[in-house]
Amino acid sequence: MKDKNFRLRPSVSFVPIDVNNEKNQRFDFFLSNTRRIVPVVFSQPILTEIISNLDGTKSVSSIIEEFGNNHEISICSLFNFLASKCLIEDIETADKIAKSSYRRVLNFLGDYVSYNSIFEVWNQVKNHHVVIVGLGAIGSWVSVLLVQSGIQKLTLIDNDVVQENNLNRSLFTYKDLGLKKTTAVSNRLKSIDSDVKVSEITKIILQSNDILEILNDLKKDYENILLVNCADFPNVDVTSKLIHEACMQSKIPYIISGGYNLHLSLIGPTIIPYETACFECMALTLEDINAPELKNIRKLPRTQRNIGNLAPLTGISSSFVVNEVIRIASKTPELKPAMVNRRGEYNFLTNKINFIDLPRRPDCPCCGNKK
Repeated sequence: MKDKNFRLRPSVSFVPIDVNNEKNQRFDFFLSNTRRIVPVVFSQPILTEIISNLDGTKSVSSIIEEFGNNHEISICSLFNFLASKCLIEDIETADKIAKSSYRRVLNFLGDYVSYNSIFEVWNQVKNHHVVIVGLGAIGSWVSVLLVQSGIQKLTLIDNDVVQENNLNRSLFTYKDLGLKKTTAVSNRLKSIDSDVKVSEITKIILQSNDILEILNDLKKDYENILLVNCADFPNVDVTSKLIHEACMQSKIPYIISGGYNLHLSLIGPTIIPYETACFECMALTLEDINAPELKNIRKLPRTQRNIGNLAPLTGISSSFVVNEVIRIASKTPELKPAMVNRRGEYNFLTNKINFIDLPRRPDCPCCGNKK
């Protein structure tokens, strides 16, 4: 660390709070990306002076030399603290970030990940392989948002073509009409990032083996795979169960992207096989929760359901999904998945999000206490 030149990160402000105290001066570091405050109290005025002039023009060694070797321990402790709180970055890292077309993403991640590991985490995110099943209203949004966030390896699965009635809530345009959805989305992704690698699979998932075969093939070439279920035919319960069976067998994490039902935009959940609540755990809990209020309700089967939707509502669900993918792909304790063991519901009428806890069940016939 001593040979490096550091500066405060671009999103960090150094705000004086109480600098007139003769013994201890108090400051707040404000991380504007994430609106977090790191309070500090300095008992040595030289530390305040160092930070106030921390612009990357001097190495730590030269700063120690300037203020005297008797301050070396205090100065080194200061820089270790600043790095641990993601408040500084060295000039080499700053230059590398500045040259990246994803510099805004990197600067955001830098609020959680220290300068010395930011590109390691970034490479994990970029190289995570995301499988998206279903490219309708949510799947098309998820695909684009993932690539805009840096994901560069995707497998797209859908058997449908783009129709005019898809345009009001998906990311397709008139020039996509008649194209396979996989092709239309792939074209869009490559127009955002020419380096993105996209595999197209035109297929309808009718049984768990359909998806299991795809996942097993991917495991031969990729170490980190994550699946997002955006398929709703014949309904999300059926597709989720099929994908659940395949992902539990292959031990690949997956996210149920949600969708829209009544006036609720559903969010999550995330399932990490044999670590978190699985699809069947959640079904047991939801059955317990809903049992009293559904006791006298008859469920009427409908072969064709035409549920209303708005494009912003698909965008809400999709945004939560992509945030979750970034958290999982980063593989860092600072960015743990937010939707394990729970599901969210955004209410269009109240503009509120409610979360339901769905814990792992020891009585689950699928995972129970298995590892």
